[in-house]
Amino acid sequence: MIRFLLLFVILTIGAPSQSRTSAIAGEVLDPAGDPVPGALVTVTDALRGLKRTALTSASGRYRVPLLEPGLYDVQVGVSGFAPDSRTGIRLTIESEASLTHRLALAGAKTSLQVTAEFAAVGSTPSAVEGLIDSGRIQSLPLIGRDYLQLAVLQPGVHVARAYAANNNGGFGQPLSIGGSRPTQNSFRLDGAHQNNQTGASPGSLLGVNLGVEAIQEFSLASSTPGASAGRGAGGVVNAVTRSGTNDLHGSLLYFHRNSAVDARNFFDQARTAAFRRHQYGGAIGGPIRPNQTFFFANVETIRDDQERSTISTTLSDAGRQGRLRSGTVSVHPAIQPFLSLLPPPNGAVLGDTGLFLYPNPIQGRETFVTSRADHHWSQRDFSFLRFTFDNATRRDLTNFALARRNNQTRIGSSAAEHTHLYSANLYQSFRFGWLRSFINSGDSSAVNKSLDNPSLAFVAGAPGPGVLYTAELSTFEGATGATDRDRSTFDSYQSYTDLHWMKGRHLWRFGASAEFTSFDLESTTHPLGEFTFESLPALLANRPLRFRALLPGADARPPAARLAERAHLRDGNARDAVLALRHRLGRDLPRGHGLGRGGGHRAPPAGRGGEGRHADGARPGAGAGRRLGRASCR
Repeated sequence: MIRFLLLFVILTIGAPSQSRTSAIAGEVLDPAGDPVPGALVTVTDALRGLKRTALTSASGRYRVPLLEPGLYDVQVGVSGFAPDSRTGIRLTIESEASLTHRLALAGAKTSLQVTAEFAAVGSTPSAVEGLIDSGRIQSLPLIGRDYLQLAVLQPGVHVARAYAANNNGGFGQPLSIGGSRPTQNSFRLDGAHQNNQTGASPGSLLGVNLGVEAIQEFSLASSTPGASAGRGAGGVVNAVTRSGTNDLHGSLLYFHRNSAVDARNFFDQARTAAFRRHQYGGAIGGPIRPNQTFFFANVETIRDDQERSTISTTLSDAGRQGRLRSGTVSVHPAIQPFLSLLPPPNGAVLGDTGLFLYPNPIQGRETFVTSRADHHWSQRDFSFLRFTFDNATRRDLTNFALARRNNQTRIGSSAAEHTHLYSANLYQSFRFGWLRSFINSGDSSAVNKSLDNPSLAFVAGAPGPGVLYTAELSTFEGATGATDRDRSTFDSYQSYTDLHWMKGRHLWRFGASAEFTSFDLESTTHPLGEFTFESLPALLANRPLRFRALLPGADARPPAARLAERAHLRDGNARDAVLALRHRLGRDLPRGHGLGRGGGHRAPPAGRGGEGRHADGARPGAGAGRRLGRASCR
């Protein structure tokens, strides 16, 4: 652990690697077509009034990187020539505008209105880029207002429906980008990674990514997006949040959906299952100090209530008395209290068993909050800070409507960036990211209070009975706390830096990133014990096939760290050279107290394992690691 922290600090001192910003580049020529060195280029943010300057090189070229997506004006001036201006230049995420300025002699003035949108510049020639701008994000209808649903509008992207939403596979929409697995993609927000321990699409317990009002735009790259992307072998989804402007703007939203026009499905009884969803929120942004400090905030809430027609298989009246089709069985006295907890059938009776039908009320709640502040300290230094929080809960009933399950996800993330201009042609940015993903699933509480009866407990000190598995019957899921529980916390601490240096006709770009992750897992199986019966006669006669229980305290805490370095060289003729090296260091998954998840059997203690270098996307493990390098030239 100490070595991981030292490497994290050392490799982030010098220089973040994955870009979330854009650039404006161009050349300045005189009337004869010769380059004009030393011209002053002023780039102005049209919405916030912020200005950046650069000087043309001996070859008449300039480049202004690290610009936020938005509208810009460019003005060029030099002694002896008339000023030249371009307005309305729209930059999208990871794009670069290329301009050519032909200056007239002094006394004339030229101005050009630019309405074109400049396409994103991919990091490798094989990358396929798609852009979803704020207009499409806010205008297209979205069920649940999940902005990632728009990703499927891009070529080569589809939803991998074979992947179930759960603790291991994530709760977000499983996207296959360019044929990759949903767990191979990389998701970034304001340049900081949003992947948790599953590696799958981010998303709350309700399966959505809220914050449509807060997303400025996002891009999607597939087909080996380049060494600088790193961390995953699939596609890269890169989103940026909105910032405030010199004008104060706000909006309110409310969406309602219900079951008024829903058709009754096959399992519904006399009426259509009820469904109501209320989704509301608002956003506001503006200046704290005009032309210098800005803020933006967004709040959104979901209140989702629906009924799901559920069927449990219970014992028939004859079966409870031991009168089975295979013969009469004497009901054991120890089993009788459990039979009284099972409700009688209210549907079709199928001999020894019957159907118990009930509306299962599923209650979903989610609250999403994000805020961002931007500040320009001077013409050479500017920063931004963004914080996001999402809390979601879901409650439903267990089999026979005896207990209530409670699940929760809580996601917090932040990003902070500072950019410093050493000179007109030398820039460096520092970015830090943090992500915490908390999942709590499987907590249960009894609805039928007769369940919490210590005299029916399977293990000493339990509040009531555990789980009963019986062939031909639905699972009896026990008293409060009887179901399997998983509680995990994933933390990711990230650091990035980029250095841009324009020297003559050449652009030099260097970057590095480091990430430290921790994953704490507390997993409990059969907390109150579990009996398995192979048949109804065995249940009534109290002849269990197996009993399992787990000693308390099993957990896992695997440390891991990732490091990345890359260099990006580009000359004035738009030829690129990209060199990258990624490392991944990890240890064996230690088992807390030497206990495994599967039962009370003691697992062999995990060794210290080998620390190695792994390709991004590989799982950490024992033995020698790997180092992955990638180079490309265009």
